[in-house]
Amino acid sequence: MERIAAIAVGIIWLAHCDVVAIGAGVSQFFVLAIAIGTLTFGERLRGHLRFGVFVRPLKTISLVLPALVTVSALARELMGLSFVWSGFNTLALFSAAGIYFHHGMVTKQRGYHVAAGAIVNVTLPVKLK
Repeated sequence: MERIAAIAVGIIWLAHCDVVAIGAGVSQFFVLAIAIGTLTFGERLRGHLRFGVFVRPLKTISLVLPALVTVSALARELMGLSFVWSGFNTLALFSAAGIYFHHGMVTKQRGYHVAAGAIVNVTLPVKLK
């Protein structure tokens, strides 16, 4: 739970410093890029002797951020806050599902496939309303 709180504090700090604009919708892709970058960097460090200690925190960050994007995109869609283009939220949700699906394929764990399927199943009815 402390990890999620630390990530939330980091996102709030980025928003406070105007690095990420929470209401614009474009920041979702910045957060997804951070998730992809940390997942990639963590996998590259996996076999390294000195920096292998960073693998678990990077993996945790990269798997929590798509969930954060999913919640914020669904909230933005349900509140009608799509400013730029209505497809931004859908693209962000499908990208978050893609990150979970890819990680499930790499690790061969079904839970990530279930999470990806749940995100897709929640995304489709929201856009078809």
